[in-house]
Amino acid sequence: MNSFIMEEHECATETESDDKTVKSKNLTSRFFKCRCTCTMSSEDVLQYVINAAQNALTQLGPHQSESVYEQSVSYFLYDAGLTCIRQVPVYESNCGRQILCGVADLEVQKSALIELKANYDRISDTFIQQIYRYKRAYMKNPICDGQLIFAVILFTKSGSLQLYRAND
Repeated sequence: MNSFIMEEHECATETESDDKTVKSKNLTSRFFKCRCTCTMSSEDVLQYVINAAQNALTQLGPHQSESVYEQSVSYFLYDAGLTCIRQVPVYESNCGRQILCGVADLEVQKSALIELKANYDRISDTFIQQIYRYKRAYMKNPICDGQLIFAVILFTKSGSLQLYRAND
């Protein structure tokens, strides 16, 4: 079997070569396929999310609810070995208190915050304002490193997919 061997790579879990198995000091997972995600850029993660959304649209067809598409996208990402958190509360700091300003649909691999929409004709200004509100709240957070991509993905009424990505 000719598999890629991850040598001296701290996120390597387990790979096989012709006659041996290479294991790292990290724990292996029986749930996730062996996939190195530490070198994935935010752009790579966004592309996975777009692929997952396209897969959901192809498999389920148009006119599904937002929550159905959200489940399908999150399952696709899970199967790809990517960390995906659904329904992420987004807080804004005000007068020393945290105020809930919204709930984002998906946070993927700590690299992309995605707002999903379904059954509209186009991405509206309201959706764009929402993603910028989330971006502003995240940027005020000292643990946000600025590499996070903020995007809206719309499953349109006509059965296509639209993407809006917030400017850097």
